[in-house]
Amino acid sequence: MSCPTLVKSAVISALAGFCLVSSAQDHELTTDVVVIGGGISGLSSAMSVLDHGGKVAVLEKLPGLGGAGNYFEGAFAADSDYKRRNGLKEPTADQVYKDVVRFYNYRINAVVLRTLINESGPAMDWIETKGYKF
Repeated sequence: MSCPTLVKSAVISALAGFCLVSSAQDHELTTDVVVIGGGISGLSSAMSVLDHGGKVAVLEKLPGLGGAGNYFEGAFAADSDYKRRNGLKEPTADQVYKDVVRFYNYRINAVVLRTLINESGPAMDWIETKGYKF
């Protein structure tokens, strides 16, 4: 099972009871925060709301959660504590960055990509603090 799939599973478990899995129907909810989009950023935001004791609803237009986060492959866990504990040295954040930039023929927002990759390790470490075992 890929790391993005594991991350998605962890977030789905954390949000159980707070996500609506249904087609366009009327629902009445009482919530503190509404997150639009069930991609990696939306799910991380929702998890943060839950961490602070809030109620959250995640609205996603697609039938599944994860968005583009389902396709990051090796970007997640770049230079994470998990990888260090398990003796996994590759791919490094630099290797992932170079591969993704080449894949997109250098037509990509390099600053955003570098931030995403550099934060992927700490993000995985944060998910582990929620009790999820990779």
